[in-house]
Amino acid sequence: MKNLFAYDGGLSRRSFLAASAAGLCSLSLSPLDAMAADAGSWGKILVLYYSRSGNTRQTMAEIAEALEAELVEFTDGVDRQGRKGYFRSGLDAMRRSTHPLEKFETAKPLEEYRLVILGSPVWAGRCASPVRGLLKRRGQELSRVAYVLTRGSDKRYEEVYRQMDSYTAQPHLLEASLRPGSVGYVFWRDKFIQDVQRYLAEQT
Repeated sequence: MKNLFAYDGGLSRRSFLAASAAGLCSLSLSPLDAMAADAGSWGKILVLYYSRSGNTRQTMAEIAEALEAELVEFTDGVDRQGRKGYFRSGLDAMRRSTHPLEKFETAKPLEEYRLVILGSPVWAGRCASPVRGLLKRRGQELSRVAYVLTRGSDKRYEEVYRQMDSYTAQPHLLEASLRPGSVGYVFWRDKFIQDVQRYLAEQT
């Protein structure tokens, strides 16, 4: 039975080549369909995200497919489309303002998942306002959480992880900062997937 909750990329070419020279690219990068987690992974992982433009939605869908995870999108219902919506989003992020979230469903309570992967676009150097809204209202239910940030620049915005941790029951376990369309996007996405698989294997 589902529980109804009424709450609501990557490296530059130069950096990627440097990582390769350092031996980082020795990781096995099999295709997504060959990277699926073990057959019992459904129900263990929740991939939960907000997406304004669709970039975060695509990234989180890829991760959920590879891990055979439950995939849930949430929103605060605010119209953020177009140029006006873009600037409103940045202003909300800078002000750290949030709005009530629309209802969304997950298969079980957040605290019962072995890992919740929370995805957010980066807005004005901060997590998206709907993600902050979720963390303010539900963050104490997240004791086993990983973060995926999507961004439009080469900057990794690692300080955003600490911002998000200030709302959660425990600090995050895993992280990824991805720039969709960049040279290193697939490498770092797949590395994150492997890190999740490794984490789950270590917990069994």
